[in-house]
Amino acid sequence: MKFICLLFFLTFISCKTFDYKDSSEKKYLGNPKKVEITYFDVINIDNSIQKSKFRFTEGFLFDSKKRIYFTYTLDEKKDSIGSIGKRFFDKKNYVITDILYDKNKENTKSIYKFNNLYRKILFETYFAGKLSHRRVFEYLDNKIDYIDYGYNKSNDLEDKFLISHNNKRICKAIGYDINNGSINVILEYKYDTKGRNYEQNSFDYKNKIKSSYKHKFDKRNNIIYSEGQNYLNNDTIKNITTINYKYDKKGNIIYKLYITNEKPEIIEEIKIIY
Repeated sequence: MKFICLLFFLTFISCKTFDYKDSSEKKYLGNPKKVEITYFDVINIDNSIQKSKFRFTEGFLFDSKKRIYFTYTLDEKKDSIGSIGKRFFDKKNYVITDILYDKNKENTKSIYKFNNLYRKILFETYFAGKLSHRRVFEYLDNKIDYIDYGYNKSNDLEDKFLISHNNKRICKAIGYDINNGSINVILEYKYDTKGRNYEQNSFDYKNKIKSSYKHKFDKRNNIIYSEGQNYLNNDTIKNITTINYKYDKKGNIIYKLYITNEKPEIIEEIKIIY
């Protein structure tokens, strides 16, 4: 459970919108051919942090246009492929189809559609050939802000978000109760003068803070430290998770250490082949 929570933290701090982008959409410097991200549990021996149990590995292959066209995962044996993914692009290099195979059998297919301004308007996911869920994006008059509708496999509306921008950056996402239209959650994003997202906060329907994530950067604009706090209420912090980073000479992240409540929990190693 702790491992899942830490990965959720990673996803939350890296997402700035509700679209198809995920960890594999990171921008890598130096034109890598292959990237592997491996997750380990951590043990602390005599104040020395060491890797413990292997969790799994994510792999990404790049084509000549610097696009991730193939993904895979490795299980505990490190030599057995758990799943593979293939991506297909349009003439502007946008992902239009993403297919995930489980043991060489098509399992999940994601389809993306865009309007004439190349802004997302539809995202559908199919599982075993049947529609699993879809998201529809309805743009407001300024053609930048939009309403994000989420539907289940029965085409029932499950969630609704209003996504607002400032200087073309997402500054707020408001989630609504689909039954009565009241506010469920508010996500706010803050940027510094260099356009770096240094803080993200979430609030409940009473405007009470539920979580807060902050980042620090070096002179090369690399994130060197992240901190997340989850609250039971306005005054009580449930837990604090921090991330420490290491970079290679090209400026790509090669190591992350996750620490929860001052206890090392997860090591993430990134191997990059240029």
